[in-house]
Amino acid sequence: MRLSTIFGRTLRDAPAEAEGAGYRLLLRGGYVRPERGHRYVYLPLGAAALARIAAQFGGESAAGSPLGLPAGAAPAGLLRGLAGSEVQSYRQLPATLAAEHDFARASGQSRGGPLNAQSGPGRVWGALAGDRAAIDEAYATRQNALLAGFEQCGVPITVALDGLTAGDGHAYAFLTADGGDALLMCDGCGYAATRETASFARPAPAAEAPLPLEKIETPHCSTIAELAALLNVPESRTAKAVFLMATVGAAGGDVERFVFAVVRGDYDVSERKLKLALGASALRPATESEIRAAGAEPGYASPVGLKKAFVVADPLVAASPNLVAGANEAGYHLLNTNLGRDYQASVVADIVAAPAGACCTACGEALRSAPAAILGRSAKFAPAALKETWPVYLDATGRSQPILFAIHEVDLGATLAAVAERHGDAAGLALPAAVAPFAAHLVLMQGAEAEAAALHDALESAGLPCLLDDRNESPGVKFTDADLIGLPLRITLGKRSLQAGGAEFKLRDAADKVIVPLDAAVATAAEMLGVAQER
Repeated sequence: MRLSTIFGRTLRDAPAEAEGAGYRLLLRGGYVRPERGHRYVYLPLGAAALARIAAQFGGESAAGSPLGLPAGAAPAGLLRGLAGSEVQSYRQLPATLAAEHDFARASGQSRGGPLNAQSGPGRVWGALAGDRAAIDEAYATRQNALLAGFEQCGVPITVALDGLTAGDGHAYAFLTADGGDALLMCDGCGYAATRETASFARPAPAAEAPLPLEKIETPHCSTIAELAALLNVPESRTAKAVFLMATVGAAGGDVERFVFAVVRGDYDVSERKLKLALGASALRPATESEIRAAGAEPGYASPVGLKKAFVVADPLVAASPNLVAGANEAGYHLLNTNLGRDYQASVVADIVAAPAGACCTACGEALRSAPAAILGRSAKFAPAALKETWPVYLDATGRSQPILFAIHEVDLGATLAAVAERHGDAAGLALPAAVAPFAAHLVLMQGAEAEAAALHDALESAGLPCLLDDRNESPGVKFTDADLIGLPLRITLGKRSLQAGGAEFKLRDAADKVIVPLDAAVATAAEMLGVAQER
């Protein structure tokens, strides 16, 4: 490929507003450009690098039948729907699927470029199975393939728990100060989990006998802080109500269901934990009219007295006696509410986010927060609390059994940004051979036009993709661009190098240069690139 024909250009300096070390290098190298709404366009060099990264994970269809998925849809919901419509018998299981699909990040930010983008180009793999052993095996196989892919890309990964149950979900995190996500980590025992799903040690509430329910007037107390101040009690003695609409699968398509989440007043709901507990594909805050339609009063709500409400309670609510909760009447609260006596929970599950200063459940050490970028996720799925319908198959005896499935996703754009951050210097990118869009950067100087064209073709024929800088630019410009683009091997060929005995070879991340005879150039290039790949 000739550089003169490639669309895009390098930049001597990244725009002042560009944040993130990797992003700035990708901008300068001519790999990516920002678009409105914190979206990103990948120029030809960037698109080629994304394809190279995808290949390290097995590409779109490796170990799975290729699918074409609609943009913007949740892969888990799509896979569940396909399982329900296409799988009838145990003879069709297990099955594996793969597709191109944007990676969606709920915590996406504007800073850091593609590393933290709300969505980015990605790959998704799915597995369907009829029993736990089969889905566990498929999950482990794909997880190992993903970890091997990150290693090939030269990106160090911290595997963090990302589910309600250990082993049922993992996030693949790149620890970086530019990350828009966070892990909670224990230096004592090595525990690591995403902030949204981390478990933590909770102090056991003091035992108390249930006291009689009592309604009291609490004017102008629509928040937990106001209520605790009025009653002169700690927030841990209150119950917090959070109303959400959960999107769940149902016959005929996804539907929304009203959910009443109850946590103790000194904690906050983790929406990711709640989604996992419910088996919901999405959550949104309920509107005031939706809250009132359920029989509750915004700001003064509790599950006491509600009919047909789907209540999800955190275990601390179940363990904490005599909490203050809303009376479902403006200006009033109830003293001494007790789960099990005054109201029932449809589900009791860990749905709270770990607070600052939380301690590890395994060893008691304080958990520390580490900024990170989530480059991929894996999750297993089975019938959950708020299931409307769940796909089933007929086993060998003719009985219906639930189809279990797993989803694995990789954000290729964020992975490229992580590679750039990890493999670059002040001069530009220094991409690993597994990621670089071309193996060699052939810099043509005057007096060697025919020799450069022949070497370019020979490298290409040998399976070593070559970028030939055939532009009419000064040597300084060409060398600067070669450093910015950051291919593993730079080959300089001109009248001076020919007089010295051939072409000048230099690895991007090495200072040494060597003159190689033209008849040995292809073999030497292959050898040096092999050395570069092993580093």
